[in-house]
Amino acid sequence: MAKKPTASKKRKYPPKKLGLIGSLVKGVQRKVRRTRGRRALSGINIEKMYNTGRRSAMEKFGKAFTKGFPERKFKGTNDANFVVDLTRSSYESHLAISLMTSVEGAKLPTTQAKLGFEENAVVIEAMQGNKGMKAELDRFRQSKDNPQRMPGPNFLVAVIEARAKEKGFKQVKIRVPESLHYYHHPVGEAALNPKEHRLRMEALYGRVAKAMGYRKKGMFFVKTL
Repeated sequence: MAKKPTASKKRKYPPKKLGLIGSLVKGVQRKVRRTRGRRALSGINIEKMYNTGRRSAMEKFGKAFTKGFPERKFKGTNDANFVVDLTRSSYESHLAISLMTSVEGAKLPTTQAKLGFEENAVVIEAMQGNKGMKAELDRFRQSKDNPQRMPGPNFLVAVIEARAKEKGFKQVKIRVPESLHYYHHPVGEAALNPKEHRLRMEALYGRVAKAMGYRKKGMFFVKTL
């Protein structure tokens, strides 16, 4: 009687040890999977620059806001001088409104709000500070020209709101940090501790939105003017 063929047993091998390069590749793959998972859960498509921040949106919807935008000058403490004006930007938007300190005629940015536009709304695409400017921002906060003692980011939001209302816009929107490319892909020193970087962004945007009376709706903090 013929013997039944027996299934060959698979030989078990010990797990292969990964070298330095292999370990780095595995780590990157895990980060990619986690990032994709966060995006899938949030339902937000992360872009480096959304359509609202592009030049086409500024040409179509933003001219009333930008045309003739007045430069504003302020006195801080200890003879510090400050300027608020439109400036060129990059990444999230081509245009920003910046709070700058004026030193011997040179304008050094302390903080800025990057701008985008919709038909009836001004969009704050991102808020960004300049490392090493805390002392200057403290001087601005104590300025007689800043009677409400607003922090720099809050002050810029108030300037944007006033200008938007004057030019007939119905809303100002601030993108939530989770929708920003830089939140998920930090660079420079921020990349050394991504978790702390994200927590700082969440705290800044949440603090400004709460103080200025915004409500979270999807991928925006929104305020009706």
